[in-house]
Amino acid sequence: MELSSYKYLTELQGIALVDISMGGLKIDKLSTTFRIDLNQRQFDFSIEHFDKINELGDCFFIKDDIGKADYIYGTDENNIPFTVFNCSICPLQAPVKTMRIVWNDIIIGKHIPKKEDYLVCKMQCVVEDSKNHYRASVGKHEYKIESGTISVKTGWSRLPDEENNRIIFNGTLFELISDTPISFVKMKDCFFRILEMYSLWIGYFPEIKDMRFCNHSDEIIYANHHSIHFSTHNNVSLDRRLFPHDKHNKNYSCQYENWAKIREKNIPVFVMFGNALNGQDIIHQARTATLIQCIEGYFNTHHKDKLIKPYLDNNVKNAITNTVTDSLSKSNEIRALCGENYNKVIESVKNLLGRIHRMSLKETILFAINYTPHTQKIFAYETNNKVTEDKTLLDEFVQKAVKHRDFMSHLFSADSYFKGRENDLAKKKIELLLRLCFLHDIGLEITEKSLADYIAMIDSEFYGKNDKAVTI
Repeated sequence: MELSSYKYLTELQGIALVDISMGGLKIDKLSTTFRIDLNQRQFDFSIEHFDKINELGDCFFIKDDIGKADYIYGTDENNIPFTVFNCSICPLQAPVKTMRIVWNDIIIGKHIPKKEDYLVCKMQCVVEDSKNHYRASVGKHEYKIESGTISVKTGWSRLPDEENNRIIFNGTLFELISDTPISFVKMKDCFFRILEMYSLWIGYFPEIKDMRFCNHSDEIIYANHHSIHFSTHNNVSLDRRLFPHDKHNKNYSCQYENWAKIREKNIPVFVMFGNALNGQDIIHQARTATLIQCIEGYFNTHHKDKLIKPYLDNNVKNAITNTVTDSLSKSNEIRALCGENYNKVIESVKNLLGRIHRMSLKETILFAINYTPHTQKIFAYETNNKVTEDKTLLDEFVQKAVKHRDFMSHLFSADSYFKGRENDLAKKKIELLLRLCFLHDIGLEITEKSLADYIAMIDSEFYGKNDKAVTI
């Protein structure tokens, strides 16, 4: 049976698991029926008719064992092979009758022990979000990435509506073609980097409906559960779009290369950024704290030299450090007080003085806010409204942002941090700030109107139409 009939696959009906290890037992084939929902990370199967069921139960419960496997092979009802990766196997009760497999990603069409070794030439994927017109945001473009070795083509996916005898648009079609066979993992990662790049200005990551890879003889279908990518429902909104300055620009080669390099230089920043937006098991205040840390991590990685205080260059810092440590070394009182720990104290002082020339978190946040004319506009309302005669809403926002990060990161006791609606405001503004910083650095332009409309919507949600200052 050909995989062409498996369009927009959402589940598999399995009939066997083959060449597997469970509880220390090697099993050539386990015939059992089960259903794999590709939108869920686990599936259950019965072993009631397995001839070594008691032996298997003893392995799990006597040894308290959970089987872990890099991959598990299976066969579906149409005899199509599949491989699930990064798995755990465990029993659900005692005595054991039902087992559960928790998995991370799946390849349908082949038994493949190592994804990295499987070579492909082409990838096609439909990302569907017709309600919010993702396809209109992406458009029809053609360009090359990875030093011109991979061609990228975007267009509109069409699906037959047999009942009404017509063709309907059902999403955006991405096609990647490599000049020479490359690793499946490399092709997959390139595609996700592209979607990440688009998500920075569209504002959310689309739902992937059908992802296929092929070489000269085989085709496979792929699905995964990388939670960093898939946007939560409240992030899927046209209001979040920041359209490129030139919507007719058909070449995103340079922007892609810039994004890939920036992301690779500090992967944790972008993993945490995605997790703060889309993670399912994270409290609201922690999302905001994570985004604040992303500001610090991003600018300390990619703009480290710009975070040096102009009046405290290395020469001044070193002179101060030498003067202080020299003074301490000549102080008999300090030596007497520190005793045998004197050298440790001197080293601690040197470490503390080693960062005096670098901006604090507060100064880094202000640097990010003033990074471009676009980023400054995010906080125009706060800048132009005062809480007191000598304190603006922006002063209060930044001060609270520092305390919020410290509170959530170090678990200090604190009263002054973002709560309730003010936390929603802070999350939206800091997320937008980061997006604009990323977009500026990869060279993807936006329109003034889209930015102004989005900022106005955020401000009106929190401040309303009242121009008077509101304490946050």
